Amino acid sequence: MGYTHYFGLDENHKVSTRKLSRDITKVLRKHIDIIQYESDVKEPPICKVSKGEILVRFNGIGVEGHETFYFNSADKDFDEFCKTAEKDYDIVVCKVLLILKAFYGYAMSLRSDGFYGYQPKDKNYVIGDTVDFKDMDGNWGEVLSTSKDKFEFKVIGTHGDNDCYFKWEVES
Repeated sequence: MGYTHYFGLDENHKVSTRKLSRDITKVLRKHIDIIQYESDVKEPPICKVSKGEILVRFNGIGVEGHETFYFNSADKDFDEFCKTAEKDYDIVVCKVLLILKAFYGYAMSLRSDGFYGYQPKDKNYVIGDTVDFKDMDGNWGEVLSTSKDKFEFKVIGTHGDNDCYFKWEVES
């Protein structure tokens, strides 16, 4: 199995791909030292717009790569996933997915193994609570915390297991 992000897009998606492309391209350029087209292909990552659709493709470099992140809005009603094994490029995958979710909103589904974590010892979240980003494990907490001024998201607790393990969902 492994650490995986799941995402999909329904047929009713329309966004300004020009602005979306600019935001994603900024992230890709910022992390060009840890990503490229494919783990064993030293070409730049792709973020391109054509006929109102967007294509994004990248992976980590060498052994720091795992599965290629691939998003193509021209693929109608798709469900995709990307296993990163929490390698360095996972932070880039999280950032790009957050940007895509911000633009597509309810037309895009987003789930991740990173939305699971242990209850903080000093908190007692219950189902429906808004979770503090700093209480989330791994890259998602960092990405959401650093993006809160740009995007409006809240993370909702959806279920607990013996009050120590929680699952979160991102709402936009």
